[in-house]
Amino acid sequence: MIVALCPLDNAFDTATNIAAIELQLARAAAGGASLAVFPECGLTGFKARQDLSHAHIADALEQVRALAARHGIAAFMPSTELDRSGRPRNRARLFDAQGVQRACFEKQGLTRSEELWFAASDTPRRRVFDLGGRRFGVVFCIELKATHDRWFNEPVDGVLFPGYWGYGEPFDWSTPGPHGGDATMRERARQWNAPLLHANTRRDEVAPRRGDQTVLGGSLAVAPDGTLLHPFEPHRREPILVRLPSR
Repeated sequence: MIVALCPLDNAFDTATNIAAIELQLARAAAGGASLAVFPECGLTGFKARQDLSHAHIADALEQVRALAARHGIAAFMPSTELDRSGRPRNRARLFDAQGVQRACFEKQGLTRSEELWFAASDTPRRRVFDLGGRRFGVVFCIELKATHDRWFNEPVDGVLFPGYWGYGEPFDWSTPGPHGGDATMRERARQWNAPLLHANTRRDEVAPRRGDQTVLGGSLAVAPDGTLLHPFEPHRREPILVRLPSR
């Protein structure tokens, strides 16, 4: 199975994002991928969107569902959604290649700043799903720093890691990144004995914050032995195609 890690700009216009999502789905399908993974809040931009109605978000998700069916590829689509009381939630939905929703996941581990935006999930959910004979775990961004068995404790073939994450540049494993998470990525891949598949924003649209030198953007994949499966390309526009190791 090939998994496509699809970079998007951190745009706050859903119509712009849907056009980019369709382009990435087409590219991923043409590359032989069975599953396309998008960045955290990729449909709405990384922001708690209280300015968008339930109907608007539902319509945007419906368009993604239809696009997955049109291109014949499963789509893992993170988005801001609103709960019944109107509080923003950080969620992701999985649509299969026929456009059927197969799973919905909600971020539970929030950073201090996110706690000001999002309502944390109060309903623990199983963070695994099966697709095409493979089993995947799901971890959102900073949740990676929790113990490796916090989100799932069963063998998986890959771990989807949608995250708004920071990396130094030039990137290598010798220097911790701005989140201090590079070593954690290697450690978790080894502990799970599965590829860690990170879908992130593109570097081009995200500037460093003054003072702390945080630099966001760029997707990558980590092998089960902790090495890079794919070189880090922070400005890449094309999906990263990752072939899962044989069982």
